[in-house]
Amino acid sequence: MDRLITDLSTGYNSKIRPPDNTSETLYVNVYFFLLSVMEYDEISGVLSLTGGLYMNWQDPRLTWTPSAYSGIPLIVLPRSDVWSPDAYVINTSDQLEAMDSDKHYVLRILHTGFVFIGIGDTINVQCSSDMTYFPFDKQTCHIIIGIWGYLAREVYLKSISSVMDTLYYTPGNIWDMESTFCEDYTMANTEGLFKCSITLARKPLYVCLNILGPIIFLSILNPLVFLLPPDSGDRVSFSMTVLLSFAVFMMMVSDNMPKTSSPMASITPLLFAVFVFSGFTTMVTMLNLRLHLAEKSDKASHKLQRIVTILSFESLGRSCRRPKCCKKGEVSSLGSKYSLKEELESSLWSCKQLAEKIDFVSFVYSIVFNCIVFIVFICLFATAP
Repeated sequence: MDRLITDLSTGYNSKIRPPDNTSETLYVNVYFFLLSVMEYDEISGVLSLTGGLYMNWQDPRLTWTPSAYSGIPLIVLPRSDVWSPDAYVINTSDQLEAMDSDKHYVLRILHTGFVFIGIGDTINVQCSSDMTYFPFDKQTCHIIIGIWGYLAREVYLKSISSVMDTLYYTPGNIWDMESTFCEDYTMANTEGLFKCSITLARKPLYVCLNILGPIIFLSILNPLVFLLPPDSGDRVSFSMTVLLSFAVFMMMVSDNMPKTSSPMASITPLLFAVFVFSGFTTMVTMLNLRLHLAEKSDKASHKLQRIVTILSFESLGRSCRRPKCCKKGEVSSLGSKYSLKEELESSLWSCKQLAEKIDFVSFVYSIVFNCIVFIVFICLFATAP
């Protein structure tokens, strides 16, 4: 073994890349192995994972005949003793340095001159997030690796697999690895690069149970405020509690979102609409309570009564039951008994009657609004990729 290493080291310069004819391109076969996805920070847009590269290339200066050296077909040498490419993660979020800057890995060398090495590290890469379909979103991140200081016509990274090696992959608690893809390419016809893409799918159960579930439950509770007896005194406190609960859950959602408007999570405007409607419900509850506490003899406003009548579709029913007009030349007996003013006053509701009508109309429209929001929510995420 010592004689073999001595013979190989004689005249060998680890600073000169193979082959001997430097005008030829050295092809470095490479593929990526993934061990785990440690964290993906959607807010800062940084993916942290544990993985590395398997690389092999041929160095004609490191060949020998096994029979001349006691049948030794393979040797292991420190990386510092043999030329090897320094792989850099181009789109790193950390300081740019070689994946094995300390060169503490070893090389396995076959008698045919093929050199093998596996290097691993914790890799942090920039990866912008797309939260459109949160919490059913998928994120695709790229790891771009290059050999610093060499052009593509000098050293070219050649992908030998279209997917990552996930034999020793450990699944995470938040993200599922959905797919991977690897390829080699040339950038600007100068530098040869190796790119691996990984698509992560969020596990939505936690968000659904701890955020979306309570929001849906609060949305169902919101219309029930109009069923509470006004005399109980709990209407305003109930509606305010629901409103503040919506505000808390909106803060929880926003804390998990990047501070960007494009693309915005589709759930954000939906939650905002529910929050605004809850505020509107609180306002209607307060105003309606004022009407309920009015004197029995107080009459409601004709305009307000007209609006409630239209919203409750009572005016449509009345128009269908309207009596036929008198024939030309006939005098209505009704007109002889009541003046128009007296008829209008007699048709006015009391404030309490108006409050009851508003409760009914508000309850129905709240249910309709919630149904529309839920349908939009389901349709939106049913189209998620």
